[in-house]
Amino acid sequence: MKRVFLLDENIIILAAKLEDDRGNSDPTALRLAFRIVEKCHRLALHRTIWEAYTKHLAAIDTRQYYVSQAVSFLRDFIWNADKIDQQPDPLPEIPPGVTVPRKDHHIVRCALSAKARIVTTDGRLRQAVEACPALGLSVLNPAEALELAASV
Repeated sequence: MKRVFLLDENIIILAAKLEDDRGNSDPTALRLAFRIVEKCHRLALHRTIWEAYTKHLAAIDTRQYYVSQAVSFLRDFIWNADKIDQQPDPLPEIPPGVTVPRKDHHIVRCALSAKARIVTTDGRLRQAVEACPALGLSVLNPAEALELAASV
């Protein structure tokens, strides 16, 4: 079964830096991006998320060879129309009574539109989505998403 994932910006940053959310060396986020490509899953995107990805990738120091290669792969990944599930404007609104951190509204709205699984290391976003089962969304950390992406 092919799945649709929505990667929070922090996942793109961790993948490019080959780190976990504590700054330790960890390729899990990058392996997830590879697995999405390898298993023909899709990446939910909206122009606001794509713009955030490109901004973050441009800001990463690529003097280390492996980081340079990771950033190059991720740039190709987000430009690959075959892997993108582009969400049109307008995105659905967050339902009344649902409290999501303001900075994450675009993530949740895009996930609602695409019926995507959100991948993040942001605890506040995860708690907000999990606190509202009526959204019908699931939230995964990179290791959980990697396992799910590989299970096809």
